[in-house]
Amino acid sequence: MKKYAIPAVIILAILALVMVSFGQAQNREAMRERFQNMSEEERAAFRERMRERGFGARLSREDQEKAVKEIEAQLTKLKAAIQVERPQGGFQDLSEEERTKLRQTMMDRRNALQAIIAQVAALEGRRAPEGAEDARFIIINTADLKPIQEMAEKEKATETSQLLARMASRGSGRGFGGRGPGGQRGGQQ
Repeated sequence: MKKYAIPAVIILAILALVMVSFGQAQNREAMRERFQNMSEEERAAFRERMRERGFGARLSREDQEKAVKEIEAQLTKLKAAIQVERPQGGFQDLSEEERTKLRQTMMDRRNALQAIIAQVAALEGRRAPEGAEDARFIIINTADLKPIQEMAEKEKATETSQLLARMASRGSGRGFGGRGPGGQRGGQQ
């Protein structure tokens, strides 16, 4: 299992980058057409809503390249942290120095993952929330949001339900669980 962990993480990171690029290309054209058909007031309101949600931080090509290089650097750190062997006898059998070193390795791994997630979010055009020190990006399976949305609908919390539906379809153009029209994966008919 351990020998597959590093390649799996690398493949997941590359897959995330490819999905971000592909999703942006598909959605960009539809958004451009919708935006052109709006009145000036609707455009201004739309821009304001996007700013409130953390969009609008489009990265230049140079910034995108920097983000990808940062992801690669963090992957190197992640590989090094994953290769550290866990003790056979357990944490309690280690000396204080070994415990400290193991804790640091675990923190390095966590920090590398968070940095990768943050860079992927930046590539998606998302900004870190301002003024929230404990805020961070996380990976969510949108299918996990479905029961929450159903509960919001049951409680007649319309705005909450709509917000969850938008979150679930963000970036993919699909609904919960990545299913397209007719319940087919990837929108296949």
